Amino acid sequence: MAKPTAIISVRVSSKEQQEQGFGWDNQIRCLPELVVAQDWEIAKRPDGSPGIYDEGFASTTAQAGDDLSLESRPVMQALLAELAIVQPTFLVCREVDRLHRDTLEWELLQHQLVRAGVEAVVQWPRLEGAPMIARLSESKDRAFASMQAVFASLQKSEMKTKLANGRRERAVQGLPHGGQVPYGYQRGEPKGPLVVCEADAAVYTQMIGWAIEGVGAVAIATRLTRLGIRTFKGKGRWHVTTVRAILNSEAQLGMVRVQRDGTSVWVPAVGQP
Repeated sequence: MAKPTAIISVRVSSKEQQEQGFGWDNQIRCLPELVVAQDWEIAKRPDGSPGIYDEGFASTTAQAGDDLSLESRPVMQALLAELAIVQPTFLVCREVDRLHRDTLEWELLQHQLVRAGVEAVVQWPRLEGAPMIARLSESKDRAFASMQAVFASLQKSEMKTKLANGRRERAVQGLPHGGQVPYGYQRGEPKGPLVVCEADAAVYTQMIGWAIEGVGAVAIATRLTRLGIRTFKGKGRWHVTTVRAILNSEAQLGMVRVQRDGTSVWVPAVGQP
């Protein structure tokens, strides 16, 4: 008798999960070991590689304009596209909420799993011990999994609200509050003020000098590219929009942007401008 087969979905969406021991390295190591310990086999993908669909560290937030985060996740799209070919017995993950963002996504995902003949979704929340098995053919199991999806959605909503409130509070205090570090700065102590990056600050000073001389943003972007000056992402090509954004920003003057009465304003930041 052939052994049951399983595909594995690996996804981490918060630093808190990593700190609790549920980070990418533990998931990618433990989940295959747990599958084998059940005397199951890891299914093969169409290209012959193990059926481990690794999304790594990924935000739970869909891209702007996306109604479904499933549509903006290429690894999940590959998993769904290959279901009919791989035909696994089980879909394994740490927790069901690693698979979806809300109840609508879970119902759509569940429908595709059933259609592909997947018997159950298997969870190892603690990455050890006995698994939680939600059999998709059992109405009670499916209802319970749907309830999990509802609570997971509520939990994510509460977490986002908490994070947003925390960012607003840090902004009011003049402290970094998420997002990309302004050009010319780098992160200092955890949760502390930003500190000046001397190398980037020198480039910023040169950009201001050129602007004062009447050099336009297009020419400045060209000069920076030709000089091989690294960009935010370490690449060599500068874009005009990036140059304009830096020149129009007040962050380099020791300010931080906050929302007040629905309007974005600059206020003095904590730290060295």
